[in-house]
Amino acid sequence: MSHPNLFTSLLFLVDLPSGGPEKERLAMEYLERREWQYDLKTSIDFYREDDPLKPVVTRCLVFTSTPCKLSNKYWASST
Repeated sequence: MSHPNLFTSLLFLVDLPSGGPEKERLAMEYLERREWQYDLKTSIDFYREDDPLKPVVTRCLVFTSTPCKLSNKYWASST
């Protein structure tokens, strides 16, 4: 999916801890608090160039910041 007018930045990847659903839930709560200023959450898969049909990592949650002033009041615009 392409969005030519949507400027976003991937800041980091976080590997959720092993240890069951409770540790995963706590980690997600922490990320939701820490990344509150990002207005878009997207789940994506990563693929290798030599095997574009088989994902290497699946269901990565990406927090992004969009220039939408309605959903992201903290967007730092140069205009």
